Amino acid sequence: MLKNEILRYTTKKGDNIMIRVGICDDDFAFGCQIEGYLEKFAQQNNIGIETKVFLSGEECLNYLIQEPTLDILFLDIIFGNKINGVTIGQWIRSKLENEITQIVYISANEEYAMQLFQNRPLDFLLKPIEYEQIENIMDNYKHLFFDQKNFFEYQIERAFYRIVDNEIIYFQCSGKKIKLVTTRAEKDIMEKCTDVKL
Repeated sequence: MLKNEILRYTTKKGDNIMIRVGICDDDFAFGCQIEGYLEKFAQQNNIGIETKVFLSGEECLNYLIQEPTLDILFLDIIFGNKINGVTIGQWIRSKLENEITQIVYISANEEYAMQLFQNRPLDFLLKPIEYEQIENIMDNYKHLFFDQKNFFEYQIERAFYRIVDNEIIYFQCSGKKIKLVTTRAEKDIMEKCTDVKL
């Protein structure tokens, strides 16, 4: 069992934004192309983008199980191995209980589009991909999750949560536990009062 802990930030409009992006595709050249598009977007929009490229579904899944969550995952559907993109999406949503990572499925074949809705993807892209498509997705993500909003993000065991700060009423330190009280619920989020970082 993992220790309950705060993962990161409250981000405000105008602050430096860092978006963590994963690219999972067994075509190395394609992964580099997407990474280049993301770097271009970051430069044009004065934001930070940290990328991690995975060449197999197993490599991606192992990373997601062990590391802090990604903000966006560009995920191919078909790999030359056992784990496919649909399975990875199911693991992210069901086993890891991660609703923060936004999945963008990528495929050369549109027949998979209907199978993907259960994993609640942000988008679906058909190969080949142009810069403008990545730009539209990143603009959409930035608008949905960063523009004019502050977030508080935390982890309980393997599940990741992000809430808008105006839903937070207060934090209550009770003994060694911290309770987060919001407009919707109350939740014990940490083991020690000193763990809260805003």
